[in-house]
Amino acid sequence: MELLFRVFGFLALNMLLHVHAQIGFISIDCGVNEDYIDNTTKLFYSTDAKFIDSGVSKNIPHDFTSTIFEKQLTTVRSFPKGVKNCYTLPAEQGNKYLIRAVFMCGNDQEYNDQLPEFKLYLGVEEWDTVKFNYSYDIFRTEIIYVTRTDEIYMCLVNTDSGTPFISALELRPIDNSIYNKTQSGSLVLFNRLNFGSQTNETVRYGDDVLDRMWVPFNSIYWEAIKAPYSSSVLSENEFKLPAKVMETAVKPVNGSLDFYLVGIDSSQEFYMYFHFAEIEEVQDQIREFTISLNNKTISDPIEPKYMVSDSYFTQSSLSGIQMNFSLAKTNRSTLPPIMNALEIYTIKEFLQSPTEQLDVDAMKKIKSVYQVMKSSWQGDPCLPRSYSWDGLICSDNGYDAPSITSLNLSSSNLVGKIDNSFKNLTSLQYLDLSNNSLSGDVPEFLSEMSFLKTLNLSGNKLTGSVPSALLAKSNDGTLTLSLDGNPDLCQNNSCNTKTKTKSPVAVPVVASIASFVVLLGAIFAIYWHFIRGRRHGTHAGVQPNDQESVSQFDLQKPDIPNEEENSELELEEIQKEMIKPNEKLEAKKQRLSYSEVKRITNNFREVIGHGGSGLVYSGHLSHGIKVAVKKLSPTSHQSFEQFRNEAQLLSTIHHRNLVSLMGYCDEDSNMLLIYEYMANGNLKEHLSGKIGSVLSWEQRLQIAIEAAQALEYLHEGCNPSIIHRDVKAPNILLNEKMQAKVADFGWSRSMPPENPSHVSTTFVVGTSGYLDPQYNRTGQLTKESDVYSFGIVLLELISGRPAIMEENRSILDWVRPIIERGEIEDIVDPRLQGIFNTNSAWRTIETAMCCVPFSSTERKTMSYVVSELKECLKLVEMSSSSNTGIGITQPIGPATGPRAR
Repeated sequence: MELLFRVFGFLALNMLLHVHAQIGFISIDCGVNEDYIDNTTKLFYSTDAKFIDSGVSKNIPHDFTSTIFEKQLTTVRSFPKGVKNCYTLPAEQGNKYLIRAVFMCGNDQEYNDQLPEFKLYLGVEEWDTVKFNYSYDIFRTEIIYVTRTDEIYMCLVNTDSGTPFISALELRPIDNSIYNKTQSGSLVLFNRLNFGSQTNETVRYGDDVLDRMWVPFNSIYWEAIKAPYSSSVLSENEFKLPAKVMETAVKPVNGSLDFYLVGIDSSQEFYMYFHFAEIEEVQDQIREFTISLNNKTISDPIEPKYMVSDSYFTQSSLSGIQMNFSLAKTNRSTLPPIMNALEIYTIKEFLQSPTEQLDVDAMKKIKSVYQVMKSSWQGDPCLPRSYSWDGLICSDNGYDAPSITSLNLSSSNLVGKIDNSFKNLTSLQYLDLSNNSLSGDVPEFLSEMSFLKTLNLSGNKLTGSVPSALLAKSNDGTLTLSLDGNPDLCQNNSCNTKTKTKSPVAVPVVASIASFVVLLGAIFAIYWHFIRGRRHGTHAGVQPNDQESVSQFDLQKPDIPNEEENSELELEEIQKEMIKPNEKLEAKKQRLSYSEVKRITNNFREVIGHGGSGLVYSGHLSHGIKVAVKKLSPTSHQSFEQFRNEAQLLSTIHHRNLVSLMGYCDEDSNMLLIYEYMANGNLKEHLSGKIGSVLSWEQRLQIAIEAAQALEYLHEGCNPSIIHRDVKAPNILLNEKMQAKVADFGWSRSMPPENPSHVSTTFVVGTSGYLDPQYNRTGQLTKESDVYSFGIVLLELISGRPAIMEENRSILDWVRPIIERGEIEDIVDPRLQGIFNTNSAWRTIETAMCCVPFSSTERKTMSYVVSELKECLKLVEMSSSSNTGIGITQPIGPATGPRAR
């Protein structure tokens, strides 16, 4: 029995020592069901249950894990739902951490022939892109990062290229005195190498107290050497280098010790950390050398000390098209140079400050109190801006911390009292808590929120009296207050028993009657306009319009063939051509009054676009965000239907390559849509040379990929599928970063569930030059109609020529004979002056041509097109990287991690 107690005591002490050594370590095995101690590293790994509240656990098939010794790679957490899914890791503000994320592909995803690709965000900015070469790849990425808050968000973002997933996530504290640099930014690991290793094993925790992973690296041009004995003294420097790494090294077989970096571009900036220790007994000889980059010396003479580790690191970042390093002995040296270990990092700028901490704390409290289960409510509330929490609008303060200015929690199943945490949203201007089950009093603090302009509490179960200060603000016009639908709430200053039961009812009844009268008037006006149009033998919106767009939006109506036949269509037939809207627009986007829109646009002062269905004005929201305001012409009832169709559609779907709807106004006859501002206009303007410089071949491919991804999302990511119906270059907009987004959904159609193959339309909609000829002939609209139109856009991108050329000749008729002759230089835009990759250009042309067969059944899907275009871009990238490092002895590329096989 005594022996048994001793054994248990020893095991307990051993575990205690390990736990003590891991103070501050967070090791997460994603997708595993229970905590454990890893047999190899002796590190304690926990499940990810307390760090994330979304995703599903999956096991990697045994075929891919049978040769893997890392338990963390046998399971993953997968994220089939939501665009952004975030892990929340505890940290100490201002401290430095090594963060490592690991991904074992293992063919777990149902991605057919396409391996998944997705983004990683750290805090509020992009960290890395996760991509795989093979289904058995292991992808590792590592960063040394100083946190700005007491929590670190690590988010996986779906880019519509496969389901994001993760195998392991590890956080290690690092002393703030090391891995410093003269330049701002975090250090992303490019490679960490152990030279001269004779075991071919990766060195990590147990040998390295910071759990860095040292990969063995040798060369036929180098001789491996090993220290005569092991010594813990080798670890006694500020970098705490593992003795197991420092007791081996390499020296050149002849001359200098040379290597170069591959897989880089001139925009990357590197920090290099060279680690040296003399491990040979040199006796009376001298080993001294310098380090040079591209034949320029970048170090003082280095003379390693016997069995003592020392580190040399660059004093500023290094960059260049080629980076050729050489360690060469000095004139006084009698021995060649040596190198024990090397760390290479790239600089990653993290300039954006996270959301104001008071706002973050308030939103976390609101989420907790009301158990809000919105999938997007993870990570930072406002940032990245493309993935902010649903229902929020935040100020744009450049790189400074944004604050929350608008919060819409309408119809969010909120129960209980209005929590005090709302008052901590000190910059809030708009608050919508309508159509919930909130009870209790209207709190006094709402009247103390100095920036609050709109407060909607209608449709709840609030009781008691409305604070007099709140009513005063409502009466003097400084606050728009909505309280209808709270039958037990007294809404005036002289509350008594009688008025308490009558006044709450009277207000909504009167308002309802007034609204009904206004609605009848609007319906009558639309009907009268329609009858007048028919009597005059015209159909509003059908008349051709030859006015060209010169702005962000092409507001021309699509060409509608068979004009005479369409002139007698009834209004209800046109309505069938639209995505069925609800009786009332859903309040998922901010609804503005006409007076607010006038204020936003400075009374419609600056016109930035015009076309057949109205004008587009420049505007600024109160919190500084620039917007484009599309004012639809009231002269056409089709404009009304297009307005309803587009507003309804963009209120229910979201994709980073679709233009975002910021708000709308449908007050009386005023119909306006408020979009995000796209600073670089539309694709047609760039290709025609009206604005901007000539697009490079890489830019054209990137624009094509982003536009194709938007259509792929509409076709495959929406249920039911959506057909855009008017894909053309003017409807592809470009933001300040030249990111492409598809716009103009006024004519879009959803596929009926009972017949997902096609839609039989009453009349054909499309723009000349882009219109699917089969759809034009049969009236049967399919997803492949969009594919055809996109194929034309792709030919425009390749050639720089318009869809309809001189003498009314189509671009398709022009390009076919040139393809048959194989004269690619006659197809690619001559303004590129031959600066393009030939293989990439041919494959792009082939991709365009597979979109445009006459028969829709012969056309490829948008998923196929996206995949092919990405391969076209890879051909360019491979061509660029193959030109670096030629003729140098030993190439060193980025760390890819060990293969599973």
